[in-house]
Amino acid sequence: LAALVLAAVSLVDDLVTLGPLPRLATQFAAALAGAFVIDGPVFQGLLPGPLDLMAVAIGWVWFVNLFNFLDGIDGISGVEAISIGLGLVIIGALGG
Repeated sequence: LAALVLAAVSLVDDLVTLGPLPRLATQFAAALAGAFVIDGPVFQGLLPGPLDLMAVAIGWVWFVNLFNFLDGIDGISGVEAISIGLGLVIIGALGG
């Protein structure tokens, strides 16, 4: 559902130019919604619960904006997605 909201805001931004504040607010809302459904702390208890949630949301928004920025450069987004995917496969294989 959060991804659909992000897609809708992106579509509206393509049709009518939105300012950065509405886009950023929507990205944070979607990231927080996604972070709420994660079972357990991401930072393994090193951060208190609310701080862990905020750190996850900030990281998620950072990644979304980074990927969006790189999307304007031919081929880089695909290479980034493949690299991250392979990295996750390796971590999963080593971690069991």
